[in-house]
Amino acid sequence: MLTQIVAQLVIIFAASVGVFILSRRFRLPAVSGFLVTGVLLGPAGLGVVTDAQGIELMAQVGILLLLFSIGLDLSLGEIGRMRRAFFLGGTLYTALTLLATWGILVSLGWPSAKALFAGFLASLTSTAVPMKLLADRREVRTPHGYLTMGITVFQDFLLVPMLLLTPILAGAEKASGLEILARLAGGFVLVAVIFFVARRVMPRLLDSVVRTGVREVFILGSLAVCLGLALATQAIGLSLATGAFIAGILISESEYSHQVVAEVSPLRDVFNSFFFISIGMLLDREVLHSAWPAVVAVVVGIVGLKAVIGIATAAVAGFAQRVGVLAALALAQIGEFSFVLGVEGSRLGLLDPSENQVFLASAILTLLLSPMLFALGPHLAVAVRWLGLPGGVARVSDPPPPEPQRSDHVVIVGFGVGGRNLARVLRESGLRYCVIEFSGEEVRAAQAGGEPVLFGDATRPEILRRAGLERARALVVAISESAGLRQVVTAARAINTDVHIVVRTRRVADIEELRSLGADEVVAEEFESSLELFARVLAHYHVPRYVVAAQERLLRGDAYRGLRATLAGERLPDAALAALAAGTVDIYRVPDGSRLDGRTVLGLDLRRRTGANLLSLVRDGVPQPNVSEVALAGGDLLVLSGSHQEIDDAFRLLDREGASPRLSDAEDC
Repeated sequence: MLTQIVAQLVIIFAASVGVFILSRRFRLPAVSGFLVTGVLLGPAGLGVVTDAQGIELMAQVGILLLLFSIGLDLSLGEIGRMRRAFFLGGTLYTALTLLATWGILVSLGWPSAKALFAGFLASLTSTAVPMKLLADRREVRTPHGYLTMGITVFQDFLLVPMLLLTPILAGAEKASGLEILARLAGGFVLVAVIFFVARRVMPRLLDSVVRTGVREVFILGSLAVCLGLALATQAIGLSLATGAFIAGILISESEYSHQVVAEVSPLRDVFNSFFFISIGMLLDREVLHSAWPAVVAVVVGIVGLKAVIGIATAAVAGFAQRVGVLAALALAQIGEFSFVLGVEGSRLGLLDPSENQVFLASAILTLLLSPMLFALGPHLAVAVRWLGLPGGVARVSDPPPPEPQRSDHVVIVGFGVGGRNLARVLRESGLRYCVIEFSGEEVRAAQAGGEPVLFGDATRPEILRRAGLERARALVVAISESAGLRQVVTAARAINTDVHIVVRTRRVADIEELRSLGADEVVAEEFESSLELFARVLAHYHVPRYVVAAQERLLRGDAYRGLRATLAGERLPDAALAALAAGTVDIYRVPDGSRLDGRTVLGLDLRRRTGANLLSLVRDGVPQPNVSEVALAGGDLLVLSGSHQEIDDAFRLLDREGASPRLSDAEDC
């Protein structure tokens, strides 16, 4: 049994990869590819997968994670920014589609309850497909993208009341109109109570999970919140999906939402693929063969009806004619939530097997047609304008959600001592930056101080994108974990091929690998501490700072090649040896009250006694002529040249000659 399940999973995964590659090549949404995969593998296709129950079980988990992730993408602030498209556009579009579908089916002899349920199915629009199409063309924040997003987000909230009403429409629960309203009101009250309680409890729960600092615990905690709230809503008579959706909205308001999205997304995508694949597998070849005229009629009717209603909604909501046409075609399909409702309605008998097959085939075809309809949008908008058809008069509407403003900035990964110091220097230099930190305590402390800190694991590409890495000038990775360093560099280079990546590492062995992965500069702590030691020693020997800096640059060159050579038992490069052995220039300041006052350089005889040359004597910023005959005074600057040893001997001589007389010397006098 287990072998059979594993074998079928291998087939599903292999087929999904192939279809997904083809869908990417033809710029089709992944949803379309997964639906096609299910059709090919199921009874309507090759019939190679027979254990539909196991796939369906994983599909149910996929539904919960889908709703959870959609809730994560929403926030009260986001809804407030697009309130015209959300409240007015969403209400008009959904209500008109539902009522039109209900009216058409009732006139064809359908029972009112079944017709209303069919209106539920027809009115819901896909979230994943139009958002994918808009994102691929970078049109999410355009006026038609803004309207499309507002309507789809509004419909995401409608799944809860529709799920509540489905058993009543099916007759599984007898209720009058007043009882229906009471049930809906009671359901919303229960949801509000759960929302209120969870909003108080969840931040503390997430804080305790984040404090562990363990990524696996964070993933498990997020899933526990999602599935736990789902069970809580089911226990009070609501659906599992309702709880998962509420959990997502609650977490979206927290500072941890971006990391939760990054962690849950891979699991969501895997289980969602099973959901859409299982939907495709439900198609029956024999029923489709006999019902294809009905399928074609439903597809044409749905696309035409939703296109007309979309244009009318845009006009009433005050959007321009072109915006209405583009948004209407983006919305002209049956959504993934309709599949969730369809499964529930079929179970309760609202759809018989043949009707369910027509619905499934029609929904799948509308999703497959969406990319082509979306591509026709600009041409149809021109045609509508040329024909002079009536359209909406553009009015001032709510501004779309703002694009992230960060660009040409520095992304800092890790907010330890090094990250904080770098942020302080960047801030004082007037340069923009954004910090990514995985410690909840560090994030809260930094945000309290006004720092632009994002909670998240920088090894996840989603978090790097959230920090605006695509538009960043530089990335500085200041974390300690070697594996994490490699993952961050790899992900960052894949996102932005031009960003300048600087990495700090403790291990010398990581230097070459990090450079091969895409790091432009690797700062090794062991070597930097060595350079600091050598710089301080040279400073003690009066080697000027510019000379020390030049030697530091030379030793840092080519990823510390010279220093790494000494670790391997090799000698320093000749250039480094020459620089270290070369002569230098330094400045000696005559102390005030020194015994050198009144003495001449000629009398000191520095050249003969130390080998150092006096190049110049500067007094009050003015070089003095006839240096050898000038009487020294406190504050004079002596510019000396020579080897390191000669300069050091000259400093020792001047210190000794200028020192105050000892007590024994005074007694001798």
